[in-house]
Amino acid sequence: MFDTGALIRKLMLAIVPMLITISTAQSAELPPGFVEVPKKIVKPKGFPSTDYEKGQLNNKKLKSAGSISFDITIAELEELGFKCKPTTSGERNYCRTPDATAYTLLGRPAKVNVALYQGLVDFVEYTIPATHGEVKEALTSVYGMPFKRIAYRGEPLESERQYIAWIFSDGAVVDIYFDEPNRAVDVGFHTPLYTAREYEQQFAEFGLEPFGLDALDISDL
Repeated sequence: MFDTGALIRKLMLAIVPMLITISTAQSAELPPGFVEVPKKIVKPKGFPSTDYEKGQLNNKKLKSAGSISFDITIAELEELGFKCKPTTSGERNYCRTPDATAYTLLGRPAKVNVALYQGLVDFVEYTIPATHGEVKEALTSVYGMPFKRIAYRGEPLESERQYIAWIFSDGAVVDIYFDEPNRAVDVGFHTPLYTAREYEQQFAEFGLEPFGLDALDISDL
C-alpha cells in the first residue's frame, strides 16, 4: 500500500532546509547596522477630551423671563392675550402670543411661547429679529460669560452654530438658537423644572454637578 505519511515526511525534509537558506540570504542582504523594528499599529486619533468651554456660573436665581414670571398660570397668560392649547396628553400646555407687538426683548419686538408642564411653567421662549452675535453680546453683559459648545466631535463649529448657555445657581438655563433662514434668534428661559429632566447630561459635559435637582410639583410653589 502507498505510504502517504512517508511521502509527506520526505517533502518536509526537502522544504525546511530550503526555507532556512532563503531566510539567511534575505538577512545577508540587509545593510550593516540595520535593526528591524516591528511595525507599529497606528490607531485612529480620538476626539478631543472635550468640545465644550466652561463659562461663569451665575449665582443668582432666575425667577422670570423678561416680564413673564415663572409662577404665572394659564389663566393669567390668557388674560394677557396668550392663546393656550393643551397637548393630547393633557400634561403640557403651550401658550403663544398671536403676534409680535405685545412684548419686547432686548429692545426688539418679540413673539413669545410659554410651555407649561402639569400647570407649572416649563420654559419661556422669545423670538426676536437679531443676529446670534448681537444676542450673545447683550446677554453676556447681563449674565456673564456663557458656557459654550465650541466643537462637535472635534470639528470646530461656526460661531452662529455653537451652543451657548447661561447657567444659574438654581439650575435655570438661558440659551439661544439662531434661526438663520428667518434672521431671528430664539432666546429660551428654562426653569429648574425643565433642567431637572433635560439638562443633566449637558451639565455633566460642562463639568458641573446637576445641583441635585428634583422635578418640581405643585407643592413646591
